[in-house]
Amino acid sequence: MSRLVMASSILRVGGWVIHVPIAESCSDCIMEASDGVVLIRHMSMEITYGANREHILTSLASNMKGPDSFYNSSFGEVADRVYVMGMCIPGTEQTVCSDCIKVASDQLLQNCPNQTEAFTWVPRITLCFARYSYRPIFAMGDTHPRYTEFNSVSIMSNLTEFEKRWQDLTDPMIKEASSPKDAGLSYRQFYATAEENVTTSQAIHALMQCTPDITTAQCRKCLRDSFNSYMEVCHGRPGCTIAWASCYFRWDMYPFSGAFNQKCKKISKGMIMAFVVPIGVAISVLSAAVAILVCRRRKTELPDKIITQSSLQYDLKTIEAATLAFSKRNMLGQGGFGEVFKGVLQDGSEIAVKRLSKESAQGVQEFENETSLVAKLQHRNLVGVLGFCMEGEEKILVYEFVPNKSLDQFLFGIWIGQNDAEMEPKVADFGMARIFRVDQSRADTRRVVGTHGYISPEYLMHGQFSVKSDVYSFGVLVLEIISGKRNSNFHETDESGKNLVTYAWRHWRNGSPLELVDSELETNYQSNEVFRCIHIALLCVQNDPERRPNLSTIIMMLTSNSITLPVPQSPVYEGMDMFLPSIKSLPGSVNDSLIDDLVPR
Repeated sequence: MSRLVMASSILRVGGWVIHVPIAESCSDCIMEASDGVVLIRHMSMEITYGANREHILTSLASNMKGPDSFYNSSFGEVADRVYVMGMCIPGTEQTVCSDCIKVASDQLLQNCPNQTEAFTWVPRITLCFARYSYRPIFAMGDTHPRYTEFNSVSIMSNLTEFEKRWQDLTDPMIKEASSPKDAGLSYRQFYATAEENVTTSQAIHALMQCTPDITTAQCRKCLRDSFNSYMEVCHGRPGCTIAWASCYFRWDMYPFSGAFNQKCKKISKGMIMAFVVPIGVAISVLSAAVAILVCRRRKTELPDKIITQSSLQYDLKTIEAATLAFSKRNMLGQGGFGEVFKGVLQDGSEIAVKRLSKESAQGVQEFENETSLVAKLQHRNLVGVLGFCMEGEEKILVYEFVPNKSLDQFLFGIWIGQNDAEMEPKVADFGMARIFRVDQSRADTRRVVGTHGYISPEYLMHGQFSVKSDVYSFGVLVLEIISGKRNSNFHETDESGKNLVTYAWRHWRNGSPLELVDSELETNYQSNEVFRCIHIALLCVQNDPERRPNLSTIIMMLTSNSITLPVPQSPVYEGMDMFLPSIKSLPGSVNDSLIDDLVPR
């Protein structure tokens, strides 16, 4: 194979820029990239070699067995032999790894019809690597060609501070990742992840991995070359991928590929109560507190912005292609302001597309709110906004796709998609956020928007809202978690005809609060912890907003048993009883969660 003289080719795909090496002088090959696959194209692939390649790649996924998930093999006679390699990252379940490898193998076969050598790194629910070649590749430590992909958004302020944090994070990672873990031919041999806060709400997440067949020196050189590529192709970018045939380096401003939160994904309903209520609820409140505080800050107090709204725009043709022209088969749900569709971009990444209804009188303001607000927020518990589209009458928001179910699936058996692949809860829908001015903590409105059952009574009846309205919503959510019942249709299962809040209050007054606990849990919970959670929930849903605790106090209540809880007052709002029967038909009220097809609560 003749010597390659590398040049640069830059392709723009959505919000990402791909930097690809291309051979300027090569008698029998060129290099290029397609959907993240680096190709080495030889113009005369033999038929036998092609058949051998298809055989070994189609069987690669099934060979990813055992706890180490690294596979190296070859197939065919010497003249037409195909060498193959596959790998996932540590912590990947075997079935997930096999699924990812299948995607990688399919990409190689589809994108490389005449290529005798290619590799790809697939960053999806996990990260996996697949490679094939006409020559031996085991222990070669190849560092060419290089594939880079970076976010087209530029860091607008404090670049010097960002780069310092980035270097402090990633430079030590090279030594950590390239130090052998005595794991042999395992994907655990050369691997490291790390995180570094940039602002109070943003953190750099970085991952490095080498194939385990190479030496420590080869791994260190490959990663060092990746590190040194920062100034060349990734300078000033909040996210970048640098991939070679022997190593991979990526950083971004959000967790990716399941690499930063390796949790057990198989949980039971009893475990939710026993472990998640006292701890997970505290985390949810903290996430909500961060979001609310950021939303309420003055513009001069906003954290350093890394994403700008102007750089996030998609064209309508891209969105239509991704959603198959908004096919009903791709619909995920419908809210008060429009429909939500699943889409797949050209690079294979999955997205959720929120298409605002043309008939929605409220839609324009909510669209502007979500675009301007969510673009500034980055948090692992917030659904990430990828971009937007405004063409003609179309107003579209593009979000990250969250493939798993929401809390409702575990509580009520309803399938929707607001947990990500690592079962992290994702909060979406900021349509009401800028109904507050940036310096407001409370206000009145004639426009009631939100999800019934979680709306505070003072807001529902009189249009009065404040941060204590969110506290009320949180209290209802805690009661739903504990009882396994929805507040919205509670009157259908309870003879009192009231809602879940009044039902919980009645048991509290009667001295039987644990009667509220979901019967399916039987005795699989700590009664004192559940009792305290019910107590806190009732403090959150008190009829007087001033009596409700603030978010920081709730966090302390949940995390410290030494704090004495005050006696809760009645949650029954004056005139609320007569209002309950007509709650579902209230005009102007909507259920507008990003991926939510539940009936209005």
